[in-house]
Amino acid sequence: MLAWYIFTSMGFYPLASSSTYLIDSSVFDRITIRRNNGQCILTIIVHNNSIEIIYVERVLLNGKILSIFPFIDHINHLQCSTESSTVQLEFFLSSAPSSIDN
Repeated sequence: MLAWYIFTSMGFYPLASSSTYLIDSSVFDRITIRRNNGQCILTIIVHNNSIEIIYVERVLLNGKILSIFPFIDHINHLQCSTESSTVQLEFFLSSAPSSIDN
């Protein structure tokens, strides 16, 4: 239960038996996770974060719109590559729900 709470607080949580996460709003404004003995850094930045603004409008992955929103895949999206040792997720929140069909 603790792992689920930590994932949910970061703004995404794993779907059972897969490498896919479902995206949700984060309780933090900024999170930095160092993986692989600090060789891979995951940074999550949340824009417009407040108790009233809870809907995820869009997510950027390394500066580009995440095309499979509201999902993200651990293997395809959150792994550091040989070219980059950082992965950055930016959540843009809104006070109203938006269409997933964007």
